[in-house]
Amino acid sequence: MDGQLQATSQIPLTEDRGLLTGPAFTQSFPLTFTEGSHTLSLLTCAVGLIKGDWMLGGQNMVEERKGLWGQACWNNETLPGPWTMQPGLLGERATFFAAGGAMVSWHERWHEAVDRPLSWWRFSFARPQVDGALAADLTGMSKGMAWLNGKCIGRYWLVAGTREELQFWQIPPVLLERI
Repeated sequence: MDGQLQATSQIPLTEDRGLLTGPAFTQSFPLTFTEGSHTLSLLTCAVGLIKGDWMLGGQNMVEERKGLWGQACWNNETLPGPWTMQPGLLGERATFFAAGGAMVSWHERWHEAVDRPLSWWRFSFARPQVDGALAADLTGMSKGMAWLNGKCIGRYWLVAGTREELQFWQIPPVLLERI
């Protein structure tokens, strides 16, 4: 609301969500704000699309959608909009993961953002002098995209209670170039 995080859905979402019109496809969040005009922004992402029709109560998985595709209501009243959709995050469009990151004021109190959604992380390290594979420990992260020297090395999604080794993300040595 007005650029400030107010709520987030559970992580991870329920695997077997049932029918598209069922309660597992509805998100509700309590919001408190002052009278007047406000901007409500909703962020959805495609990390973690369904794996099969069984997760949708037997409906065709091609019907799964992301984003706002039903009514938005406040106190049971439909909010008329106008609603617009903008693909991608601001940080992606501004290339925070590459040259655009030089224009960002990065905070050194990174520990304050652990386990918080919508965080961009940036760190530098000396290139280890090893021949074998390297790995980054993503403990404290939930899900997102990993970038190395401006190149996407993939999506990650750490689920609580899974095998411990899943927290490690392999770093392709060829991408550890000098910048």
